[in-house]
Amino acid sequence: MVRETSSCARSRALGIVLGGMTQKCASEKLGVNIRTIRRWLSRYQNEGSFENMHERGRKSKLTKVAKIVIAKSISKRHQSTRKLAKRLRSKGCAVSHTTVRKYLMSHSNQNDRVWAYDRSQLLPSERIKFLSRILVWGVMSFRAVSELHFIPKGQTITAEYYVNEILNGSMMSSLLRQPEQGSILTRKLVPDMSRYIFQQDGASAHTAKRAQEWCNTNLVEFWHKSQWPGNSPDLNPIENLWSIVKQEIELMDTPTNISMLEKHIKQAWSQISPETLENLVSGMPKRMKLCIKQKGGYMVK
Repeated sequence: MVRETSSCARSRALGIVLGGMTQKCASEKLGVNIRTIRRWLSRYQNEGSFENMHERGRKSKLTKVAKIVIAKSISKRHQSTRKLAKRLRSKGCAVSHTTVRKYLMSHSNQNDRVWAYDRSQLLPSERIKFLSRILVWGVMSFRAVSELHFIPKGQTITAEYYVNEILNGSMMSSLLRQPEQGSILTRKLVPDMSRYIFQQDGASAHTAKRAQEWCNTNLVEFWHKSQWPGNSPDLNPIENLWSIVKQEIELMDTPTNISMLEKHIKQAWSQISPETLENLVSGMPKRMKLCIKQKGGYMVK
């Protein structure tokens, strides 16, 4: 098997030779056969590049769709290379976990280097060492969403804060809406406000006695903590909505401060389509059946 050499090594070889050293010296420094060095230099002189020809060598077993599936699965938990390979095989792509692992490793570009004659030739690349984080709360229905509530930095979401600031504030203002029409940020969450069911996950602030009592007193109907299966984000459609919002934010300019990040979140939230909301909610019966079939186990989204 021919060993593939990185573009970084080829760039170093070119830099060494153009810097006045011999091809033999470049060969010794890089541990590459001198004939390979000569071939790289010849290609660069003739073609202006030493990159490989497009689609040379053995064709990858990973299809374009398979690569998209892998890329989307990277940020999810419970996604080992074996599980990913099994999932791909179920979709008709016969690959091993080793193939999946090699593909993931090939995109580990943290230590890539760029070589140039002068720093002015380099394109700047910003690296954020300490990423800013924001905690945000929101409500969705099949036809509308609430205004977002941003939790102040350093604020712990206790039962007291959840009831006083979120439920009594943001939640109640959403429930009191009157317009039947309008944007998803202003119209009623549901046409008949006497027939809704409020759903939340099992966070400690949500299941606290005070929060449960508030819901029992102020809401038409809600899922009591005893009805909510343990550790089951798969049954919460808003988790999928947050993923969609995150994807939209990643398409925007990289935020440089908290204010810019908040602006991006609000923009992505306001651009959610009614069709997206309806699809997420209408998919609940299917997900509940799948949860029963999986006996509460992890469900691939």
